Amino acid sequence: MTLNPNLKCNAEEVAQAVCESCEIDEKELVYGPKCNKLNFARGLYCAVTALAGIHPKKAAQVIKRSRAHVITSAKHYIGYLEVGDPVITKLYEKILRCLRKDDEHAYQAVN
Repeated sequence: MTLNPNLKCNAEEVAQAVCESCEIDEKELVYGPKCNKLNFARGLYCAVTALAGIHPKKAAQVIKRSRAHVITSAKHYIGYLEVGDPVITKLYEKILRCLRKDDEHAYQAVN
């Protein structure tokens, strides 16, 4: 597994991929209560945006959190990925597949 996903996406696209992969809607990602499922989704959103090179301020605006929260959460979840946490890794790979699928559809639409 690579932690350098080399994705060309924006924060909104990452949020959509996280929601699809974690089977939640965007309102839950932003406003939902603290629970494992939503915490994993938010943390992975922060990690994927960081790994994709999206500025933390922009990532924070999408999920209505502070820039500091996004940075801290990204560090924690990247750490979980580095040690191979099975739940987090599975969701991360699902998010990447979703984002790459979207890239392929965009490429096919242009050509």
